[in-house]
Amino acid sequence: MKNSFFNLPLTGLFVFLVSLISCYFLIFFLKKVKIVDTPNSRSNHVSLTPRGGGIAILFSLVIGVFFLNIEDISSIKGFIIPILSIIILSIVSFLDDMKGMSPLIRITLHFTTVSCTLVYCFNDFLFFYGYLSPVLDKISIIIIWVYFINAFNFMDGINGISFVETSTITIGIYLLSLIDTLPDVYGAYSFILFCAVSGFAYWNLIQGKIFLGDVGSVSLGFMLGGLLLKVYEQGFPFVALILPLYYIADTSITLLKRIFKKEKIWKAHSSHYYQIGYRGSQSLKKTLSIIAIGNLFLIFCALIFDNVIGYMAFPVVVFQIYFLKKIGTIKE
Repeated sequence: MKNSFFNLPLTGLFVFLVSLISCYFLIFFLKKVKIVDTPNSRSNHVSLTPRGGGIAILFSLVIGVFFLNIEDISSIKGFIIPILSIIILSIVSFLDDMKGMSPLIRITLHFTTVSCTLVYCFNDFLFFYGYLSPVLDKISIIIIWVYFINAFNFMDGINGISFVETSTITIGIYLLSLIDTLPDVYGAYSFILFCAVSGFAYWNLIQGKIFLGDVGSVSLGFMLGGLLLKVYEQGFPFVALILPLYYIADTSITLLKRIFKKEKIWKAHSSHYYQIGYRGSQSLKKTLSIIAIGNLFLIFCALIFDNVIGYMAFPVVVFQIYFLKKIGTIKE
């Protein structure tokens, strides 16, 4: 891995190009087979748009992982359960993109894949440091991980937002590995994931020609959740909270508001703060800028997490939500 880490920029460039080119062909294929997102009253787009760009991300990521382990290909065996989990999640999510699927089936598979991966990858590690019994400890983290997967999926509602959030988490972990806070391996995989999503972002954020789809958002939520738990396992739970804090805050506050209003929380809606901001301003640039600038501060807070600066992450998210609401005109 050390040699691969040294050649990481070259591997990352290759992964980016594979993702970029794959997305180009996916746009035509998805249109041809009519896997498209049709605008409705809640949509933030006005034309039929292919969904399923996550396929290109996963394809390029597989190639990147192969090159990172090319000197010791047998080491990939250590990832067999996570890989199988991602394959299962991506297939089911793509079928959901194609023709829809029962929420019960989806959530059951989320819990199953997360449970298997958690037991396989984290062994006997206690996330609550013994305050809970081992069984309750694992159950709690499984619920949190599944919540994060679905939060990531729910938040994927405008072009570029998943790229911004993925970049925040992966760049944060990569920088922490550069300053030797985290092992090189986490930085390497985070960098490769960033490159894979960047190739997709060209067609999604800049061109607006393809959506991530559940095949992308669910898989990304699973992988990013796993990376954050690995950061937690290394002894940095605060960092694991800071990096995805905006997504967690927007999702959780919106969920609590809907519960308080006695709305059906499983029904689609447009109540997230990024949706309020975008709908009110009709400006993708303003909406993403508020999120991205705030997230840059979150990365900074994560890098200096062991003093008072780390706690500045919380007011940063408050300001993100405040400004998103400010540029919006939807009455709550």
